Order: sequence, then structure tokens, then C-alpha cells
Amino acid sequence: MVVNPSMSDLKTKSKLNLLVAGTEQAIVMVEAGASEISESVMVEALAQGHAVIKEIVKLQQQLRARVGKPKRAFAKKSHDAAIVTEIEGALSEPLYAALRVKGKLETYAEMKKVRDA
Repeated sequence: MVVNPSMSDLKTKSKLNLLVAGTEQAIVMVEAGASEISESVMVEALAQGHAVIKEIVKLQQQLRARVGKPKRAFAKKSHDAAIVTEIEGALSEPLYAALRVKGKLETYAEMKKVRDA
């Protein structure tokens, strides 16, 4: 497997085009296009992608330490619990019902109905 292949190699030699995004702890997004590949090849590719992400994060942390700039603080927004409860109560069941509809386009249509209601 080749990490960050050239575009020509990707188009002519590759059976798998995989984009993996994540943190040091986990993979958070995957986009892929492939010819037929085995599950074991996909698992190996994901593991290799996550290993590279860990290396990149480590380098970013080293760079931040060398520069001496601390990580920015993040202030989590708070939400009014009563409003959250009201919204969850009104939308949870319709959204779950829409997600249980068979078929991608049909699910999208049901989700739109919930959103527009």
C-alpha cells in the first residue's frame, strides 16, 4: 500500500482510493472508491491510514511544543436543558421513524418531511 500516491499512480495502479481522517484516538471519517478488494485489505488500509494520522498528530504536537504556543482553550456551548428536552421530545420519534424507512431516497424524503414540518 502507498500512502499519498501520485495522481497517475492512483489512476493507473491502484485498486483502492481511500481517504481517512481522524485523531490520535480514532478514525472519524472515511471516503473510498475501489475495485473489488477483500475485507482484510480494507481493514489493513484503514489501520495503516490511522497509523499515519497518529504520526502526523505527533509531529503537530512536537511543532506546537517547539513554537511554545499552547493549545487553544475550547469553551463548550451550553444549551437550555428545557429547550433540548422539548426538541428531543418533538423530533426523536419522527426522525427515528424516517431513518427506519427502506431505501436511501425514501429516507431522505421522510427526513425532509420532518425538517419541513
